[in-house]
Amino acid sequence: YERSKMANFDTEFENLQKLSSMILYDKIPNIYEFGNINGKKYLVLEKIEGERLSDIFHVTNEKDEYLKKYGRELALIHNISSSYFKTAKMRVINDYPKSSDYKNIDDFIKPYIDYLKENKPVFNYDTFIHGDFHYANVLWLNGRVNGVIDFEYSGRGFREQDIAWCCVKRPTQYFMDDVNDIKSFLQGYLEIGNFDRKKFYWCLINAYCHFYLINYRDERYLQKIKKLLIDSDCFK
Repeated sequence: YERSKMANFDTEFENLQKLSSMILYDKIPNIYEFGNINGKKYLVLEKIEGERLSDIFHVTNEKDEYLKKYGRELALIHNISSSYFKTAKMRVINDYPKSSDYKNIDDFIKPYIDYLKENKPVFNYDTFIHGDFHYANVLWLNGRVNGVIDFEYSGRGFREQDIAWCCVKRPTQYFMDDVNDIKSFLQGYLEIGNFDRKKFYWCLINAYCHFYLINYRDERYLQKIKKLLIDSDCFK
C-alpha cells in the first residue's frame, strides 16, 4: 500500500501488465488485485521465492559470478523495447545535488558537485529502465535471478542512470564497496548490453554525492564514499 507521496502504483500496475501480457519479461510477480482503500492505493502481488544478494554473500565465495549475473539481468531489462512505455518518473537524485536541497555541502564534496554542474550530459530517454534496480529488488534462487520487484519508477528512461544506481554502495551494504565489484557488474552487463562510459561516470559520481549528503552523520560510511569517489576515476 502507499506509504508516501513518492509511491507510483499506477505506473507499476500498468507496466507489470504490459510486461506480462506482451511477454516482454517473465521474472515479475503476477498481479492479483489493484485498488484504493481510504484514499490509499494498494497492489496485491504474487510472492516470488528467492533471496537477496546481501544474504547470499554470507554463504558463498562466488561473489564475482553473482555480480556478473546481476549486471546481465539489468542488460536484459534494458533490451526490452521502450516504445511501449511512458517516460519514467524522475526523482531529485537523478539530477546533481542543489544547495536548495542540501545545506551540508562541505569542502570535500563541493568539487564533485561542481564537476556535475559543468559536465551534465544529455539524458537520452530511449531505454526501458527499471528505475530502482538495486540488490533488495532482485530475488535469487539456485544461483540465478528468479524475480525482480518494485517497478514503480520503470518506463522509458536514461540507461546510465539505471546502471549507476545499481553500483552505489548503500550504508548497510557490504558489497559494491570496491571498484572491483562495480567492474564485475559492468562486465556482466557488457556481455549483452552497452552504455556510454562518460555518462555512466557522471551518473555514478552524482549518486555518490547524493548518498554522501543524505548520510552526512554516518562518518564511517562517508569515509567509504570518499574512497569510492576517488577510486571511481578509473571509469572516466
